[in-house]
Amino acid sequence: AVPHRFTFGERGAPYTSVAQYWANLIYSPILLVAYGRYLRDHHVLYVFLFPVNVWVLEVIVQALITAVHGRNVAWTYLDYADSYFDGAIRIGQQETSDQHHHPRCAYSLDTHEQT
Repeated sequence: AVPHRFTFGERGAPYTSVAQYWANLIYSPILLVAYGRYLRDHHVLYVFLFPVNVWVLEVIVQALITAVHGRNVAWTYLDYADSYFDGAIRIGQQETSDQHHHPRCAYSLDTHEQT
């Protein structure tokens, strides 16, 4: 539900997938519980390292989805200048005036081709 609302708000078109749902469901205990147990006594590190935790999730989940489907059918950030790991993650850097951002993803998840 969260990716659905996020893509609707950011790109004007809602999108999520069954693969993304299951990947998030399977990885969430690691993302939240294991990470929290490991850093339970280090509250500042917990907060500041959480984005790294999410990026690791996205890289691992993209690899798993790609292994099953031959490509990432859940998401892509390839149309952003701050994407890394073959579009698995974004670092969230502010866009400058010379960066081009499409209101909708210029990368088709259905055909895996540039549109």
